[in-house]
Amino acid sequence: MEQTIMILIDGKVIGWCSAKRAKKVADTLRFWKVNGRNNIPLDIELAFIPPSHGGQYPGLFIFTIMSRMTRPLKYLANGKMDMVGSLEQVYMEIACLNEDIVPCVTTHQDFTPTDILSVIANMTPFSDLTNLQEIFINARWVSKQWVPQHIIFQVELIIRCIVYKQAKYQSLDQKCMINASWIIIQMV
Repeated sequence: MEQTIMILIDGKVIGWCSAKRAKKVADTLRFWKVNGRNNIPLDIELAFIPPSHGGQYPGLFIFTIMSRMTRPLKYLANGKMDMVGSLEQVYMEIACLNEDIVPCVTTHQDFTPTDILSVIANMTPFSDLTNLQEIFINARWVSKQWVPQHIIFQVELIIRCIVYKQAKYQSLDQKCMINASWIIIQMV
């Protein structure tokens, strides 16, 4: 006999069905969601957790509340954007690159390889492509000297502004980094 699992909407049990049927329901709802059919909004989360031995509690969990972390993915069935929540992505087959796609298995793909990172992590410059490490080392060296605290605060504020600008535009050249070091030296 096949295991029966519950279907919940925002934590309230609305029914139950077999695991095989719940998977079909989740796939159908997702197809309707991405295609804009049957008034199913794009921002709902459809988390199908299959039965397992020792894993999470199985079920079809549907979340409609707005305070959830979601990220955009390409739905490979039609190439449109799908918003995927943190619970459902654990049980999905998501490819990062084109060569990661497994036919008839992979359902979604990231738009860019860095999409798996958070929004903040995407804005942070990669450590091997910037001279910010040298600036931070210099700022820490200055802070160990006998320098008034307000000057150290100003130096750290300038560094944060530079990091923000570099993350925002990601095209600052070496000259900007040299100017930042010069400002720090002038302030001390």
